[in-house]
Amino acid sequence: MAIIGSSAGLNATADFTLANGSTPGRALVVVAVQDRNPPNISAASFTYKGVTPSGSIGPYDDPGSAARALLLYWSDSDLPEDAGAYSLAYTGSFGATFVAHEISEWDGVTPEDASASLTSGWSAPVNPTFNTNAGAALFIGYIQTANWGATIDDGTSADAEQIVDAATNDYLLGHEQDDSGDQQLIIEDNLRTENAVYVAVGFNVGASGAQEIRKSSTFDIETTLGTITTATLNGVNVFDHISQAGTTVSFAGAATDEITTSGEYDLVLGDGTGTETITVQVNVVGVAPSNNPLQKDGSALASLSNVEVRVTDGENINGAELYYSGTATTDASGNLGNIDLSSTAAADADPVLLHLRTAAGDSIIASETVGLI
Repeated sequence: MAIIGSSAGLNATADFTLANGSTPGRALVVVAVQDRNPPNISAASFTYKGVTPSGSIGPYDDPGSAARALLLYWSDSDLPEDAGAYSLAYTGSFGATFVAHEISEWDGVTPEDASASLTSGWSAPVNPTFNTNAGAALFIGYIQTANWGATIDDGTSADAEQIVDAATNDYLLGHEQDDSGDQQLIIEDNLRTENAVYVAVGFNVGASGAQEIRKSSTFDIETTLGTITTATLNGVNVFDHISQAGTTVSFAGAATDEITTSGEYDLVLGDGTGTETITVQVNVVGVAPSNNPLQKDGSALASLSNVEVRVTDGENINGAELYYSGTATTDASGNLGNIDLSSTAAADADPVLLHLRTAAGDSIIASETVGLI
């Protein structure tokens, strides 16, 4: 996961800039605290470009109802389609302090809540723990009801991944991109004679954050850079296969030619000043022959060359041809390699017939199912 951008502490309506356009796993997270008796901030106190939050954690009050902590989030479908600066509006009638963060690669599952309300005399440190995965985005908004003589240790001495976004003697707003997988946040408060409350929330990283691309198909990527001058996919130069209109970089199907196995790959763009790395899921559609190793009379048809391979659509022998090669090979064990059908009309779970003929005239016909290879 990436925590792409974070605001400073805010007390009123302000613009917040989204770095990314619409992408699976994108979200806007706002963490807010309020010191007021009684507190009144709620999910209804905030909008982004006029849209209310997709979800919220809290609000939670301290035991004396004199302070409140709250986390809100907007999922990708409720955010503007394009990157840019949009108004994060606070419409509450009394003061609050809040910070905003853009995250990517969220798995889309309801975030984990590790919040708590603390009665005076509680034991230090504040140490919410999570069951999140490595790379998760962790957020905390902590507030106590009195600030005389208090100091709040941001915990960075114990956890170097923690970052403080805004803090005074009575509150702290912070976050962590938990690449180490320690699944915790740490805050020390040396007063502990007053009530306190915190909202602590973890967003898991998931595969939904990677844009899915079928090999050999065209695709578009939104960039935060200027005019793109370099582009590599899995380390292979693909600049000759791109065109650009504004922030949209379009890729021809040939950009994925060198990918042979389905998986996540780094697409690295550069504009001569900076670079941007975007993870994409490339799906290679094809057939992994189920009758490997090829055999005749119990012996492997090993180390063959010039094997004819034909794949036809459907389950009938007269199906439309999807693929043909007259130069396939088998390895020393008689295994025929995967057959890439990405450039054809074949789709996942489609039935096909695999026709094989060796140079010696041996023939095999087998029913197969298309899948990701």
